[in-house]
Formats: sequence, structure tokens, C-alpha cells
Amino acid sequence: PAKGEPKEWQCNRYWTRVLKYESDGPVPQYVTLRGEGREVEIGSFLSEEERIALFDDLQRALRRS
Repeated sequence: PAKGEPKEWQCNRYWTRVLKYESDGPVPQYVTLRGEGREVEIGSFLSEEERIALFDDLQRALRRS
């Protein structure tokens, strides 16, 4: 979102998928969450290394649900 405006999105964690586009996104290692018929970007403001770590953290968190 522009200027850091908070946005909210809710979906069932069981059906949520975390995706990483290594080179096909607007930034390298582009991370999104997909669920409830939507795909939302997350962490595009982070460094490339931070996005990789975020992807791994999100995958672990969603597996625990």
C-alpha cells in the first residue's frame, strides 16, 4: 500500500499458501500469500535476504496450523 497505509486481509489458515517468485515479481524473491480467492504481497519493502527469511518463517508458521 502507498505511504505505509495498513491493509487487512483474512482467510482460513488451513487453505492459505505462501508463494515466492524468485524472479517473476516486481522485486527478486517476491513473497505473497494466497487464499480466499486473493493473492496479496507481503514484505516487498524488505531486502531480498529478509524476504527469503520471511518466506521460510511463513511456511513454518502455516504448517503448524
